[in-house]
Amino acid sequence: INMEAKLTRGETEINHIEYSMVIILCCVIFIIVSPFVYQIYYNMSVSAAKTSTTGTIDYVKALYTNGNLEKEIGLPFTIEFTKDSFIAYDNDKKITLQTTRKIELDGKKPENGTVTIDEDGKVIVKELDFGWRTCNKEKDGDITCE
Repeated sequence: INMEAKLTRGETEINHIEYSMVIILCCVIFIIVSPFVYQIYYNMSVSAAKTSTTGTIDYVKALYTNGNLEKEIGLPFTIEFTKDSFIAYDNDKKITLQTTRKIELDGKKPENGTVTIDEDGKVIVKELDFGWRTCNKEKDGDITCE
């Protein structure tokens, strides 16, 4: 029995054609699937931004409640987020919050934007930037992220 099988020139070319077809088929599948993968990624990032916005709103409410335990804070109460910290405002006057309890933010900390609790107790979110999405919320509206 001859164990050394030699390929002829025609058999080698068929293998190259088969490999080329596999690569072309993979490229076609990638082209067809990529919009669906992008849509899934987009929906996940919007959902994450909305969740972080909700956590930020709860954080501002907790800061307001904790601040009122220390001293009287009026409405509107605004927290302006910066990259490293935040600035609190009571009736548009800058204040310093004394926090006796540790309050932690659920979700990603915003890099910019404001969260305001107005005179009616409604929450307004303006340009809350998480780095990958920016979220807004009107008084009676839903959270929208772009």
